[in-house]
Amino acid sequence: MPRVAKPRPYIFCDTREQKVLRFPPDLGVDCGVAKLDAGDYSVRGFSHVFIAERKSLSDLVGTLSHGRERFESELDLLQQYKWPVILIEARQDEAEIGAYRSMMLPHAVMGSLDAIWMRWGVVARWCGDAAGAARQLAWYAHRLHNRYAELEEKADGRDEAPTDTPDGPDQAQQA
Repeated sequence: MPRVAKPRPYIFCDTREQKVLRFPPDLGVDCGVAKLDAGDYSVRGFSHVFIAERKSLSDLVGTLSHGRERFESELDLLQQYKWPVILIEARQDEAEIGAYRSMMLPHAVMGSLDAIWMRWGVVARWCGDAAGAARQLAWYAHRLHNRYAELEEKADGRDEAPTDTPDGPDQAQQA
């Protein structure tokens, strides 16, 4: 009996995302546009448990300072998901040395990310750049499809969700 090929993970990009990430073929995912209730990216079949908000360093700092109230409303939506994540298109050391245009101090940026994790349960991942964010999203999509297939069926009400979390490819990146 021939083996049926498993479909590739499919990443949804929100319709309001202005600069859509590119997913090279070697990442093994497909991408399309869909209206998401929160965040910028999710994965087909897992959009009820996984959501990703994408930020450049300047956008992150802006939302943590003068755009804080609006961003906290977004975080209120993100916390409703089992695995919410902020994908930051920068390296952590860039934030720590203040490599951005803002009066916000580096320790305030880092402390805000810790506070977001503590208050809303939203993890920040340092991805380096847009290509790194695409790799991270592809990794999450494959992890969900390969390890958490029972969640995909949860939409049918068949199984309960597991209590562990998908680990990232490089734990040193996690804030």
